[in-house]
Amino acid sequence: MPTQPYDVYLIDISYFSGKLESYLRYKRIPFRAIYPDDRMLLREVYRHTGLMKVPAVRTPESQWLRDTTPMIEWFESRHPQPAVFPSDPAHRFLSQLLEDYADEWLWRPAMYYRWEFTPDRVLNRRRAAREILRSWPLPSAWMGLYFAHRQRRIFVHGDGVNTDTIPHVEFTYLNCLDALESILADRPYLTGKNPTLVDFAFMGPMFRHFSIDPTPARIMRDRSPGVYAWAARLWNARALHSSRTLHLSDTAFTHPGWQYFWREIENVYLPYLHANARAFQNKQSRFDFALPMDSNVIYRRLPVYAYRVWCREVLRRKYNQLPGPAHKKLKRLAPASLLSMLMADADVSSELDADYSLPLAPRTTQPDWWHRLLIFLTGTPRDMPERARSIAARAKNR
Repeated sequence: MPTQPYDVYLIDISYFSGKLESYLRYKRIPFRAIYPDDRMLLREVYRHTGLMKVPAVRTPESQWLRDTTPMIEWFESRHPQPAVFPSDPAHRFLSQLLEDYADEWLWRPAMYYRWEFTPDRVLNRRRAAREILRSWPLPSAWMGLYFAHRQRRIFVHGDGVNTDTIPHVEFTYLNCLDALESILADRPYLTGKNPTLVDFAFMGPMFRHFSIDPTPARIMRDRSPGVYAWAARLWNARALHSSRTLHLSDTAFTHPGWQYFWREIENVYLPYLHANARAFQNKQSRFDFALPMDSNVIYRRLPVYAYRVWCREVLRRKYNQLPGPAHKKLKRLAPASLLSMLMADADVSSELDADYSLPLAPRTTQPDWWHRLLIFLTGTPRDMPERARSIAARAKNR
């Protein structure tokens, strides 16, 4: 096990940086926080991970890691004490299902509240200009304005958010707050007395977005102060035990507050994953998604995400690999219809397993100035691996 700290590339306003940083702090894993500007993102992070995204990690052995879901699994294998994954296979699977939901489905409301409301947009465009876009030879105010325009265009209006869907986007956040508030009414953390994977999963949207951006933070403080206190408590938490095993009671997942999430995952999130996978298989770049429980709500022209095809693929694989007793326990803890929905539709391969196998294979991708400009103008290829590979191939051949 390394004795030197890990180099962890973070951005203070980043959804997933908050998730990983709170995990590392809790586990007392030594790390050195590096806050890159866009130049460092290109020359170091993009060069070694193929994506200009944080968080990214360089290990003391100069290996590189990306994506918080496989990263936390990797860190747990290297730093097993204290465990944050439940030892019970059924509990672990439900934790990973909730992690996927928090990572992917709460992304849209997080981006909506950040970039659609003027106070939030102004605050974050200034922060982005100051913290990320320092190397561009243009006034920081201009850079911030364009950055905010790009984020709003891609991640709000380009992600199906319009006057017809805004009520559902807002209800997603409000209902999530209500459910978490009820869970936290009788426990300090989401599954019991100590933080687990589920806490760090919800920390992604709840910390650096919802509890800090002005509009959702005010809603959280007024509507769900217990969630607001939990985010601060988790940020300040440090492990006081050193057990390699984490035992949870079945009541960790049978609290009435979890019933909202099981319904939401079954009726909204999993049908969305299936629709995205079908569109990917059909080589579409966009698709429409009508809520199964309310066909009047239609998210139109959603981008097809290969990464989320991989998320679906991994969840189904993990479920199929569970031992028989774990399947029986799951049917007691979560609705059988949810588990049936998970396995509905055909398997679709993303062909991304190698891309998220850690540590990453060595690479030295370095785009030229034209591709640097393209990445800035159109967005970094986080969820567009085909474009990422295309840019990398062209850069290599020049």
